[in-house]
Amino acid sequence: MSLLDLLDVADMLVHWRFFIGIGITALLCGLAVLIAPSAALAWAICVPLCIAGLFLSFRWQAQASDG
Repeated sequence: MSLLDLLDVADMLVHWRFFIGIGITALLCGLAVLIAPSAALAWAICVPLCIAGLFLSFRWQAQASDG
């Protein structure tokens, strides 16, 4: 992996699509914490949700920059 590849990845992380995806993910995690009856259940919901949200946000931005 070259330095230019790292710069391309860093460039994808500063676009609006990535931030919108992260914001939606944070909102969903916040709602899960408010609704979940216990902290363990909130963690069990939020961890996979956050991982999926990060992945989908990054993928959305990557697909938009390819086109």
